[in-house]
Amino acid sequence: MISKVANIHPCMVLLALWGAPLACLTLLAVPGCGAHAAPLTGTRDATNAAYMSLRYELKALAKSPIFVVFAHEGEVLLADGRIRQALQTFQQLAAGHPNSPKQHVRVARALLTARLGMAARDYVDGALERFPAAASLHQTKGWILEHDLMGQRHM
Repeated sequence: MISKVANIHPCMVLLALWGAPLACLTLLAVPGCGAHAAPLTGTRDATNAAYMSLRYELKALAKSPIFVVFAHEGEVLLADGRIRQALQTFQQLAAGHPNSPKQHVRVARALLTARLGMAARDYVDGALERFPAAASLHQTKGWILEHDLMGQRHM
């Protein structure tokens, strides 16, 4: 459907969803869009007919639910059982975002999945020293403590 009008500027999709007329495109500037680096001429330029076609197709799509899932690369690797690669991805994220407790939660979960229960406990304890108020780290520690030192869960 929308592939027919793939040369339309990405902001036009926003305008079509809002029901705005094509003339508003020159007034719209979405920060971080990236598409504004290229001028709105040439292959990115659209006629009113192409824009109205886009609006019609979006309305047709809106009649049925559309589910969009953005999966984190490390989470996908972890789910696929590629624990080493997932752990490397999470460690790089934790190093790149040292003030984010979420990244430390991911590393601890990957360690636990790798059956390294003791390493996961040590890691989450170190993260809790840096972020004592992070509820997600406390929840992760509780989950890790439900496992033995080899990462086997005990109920």
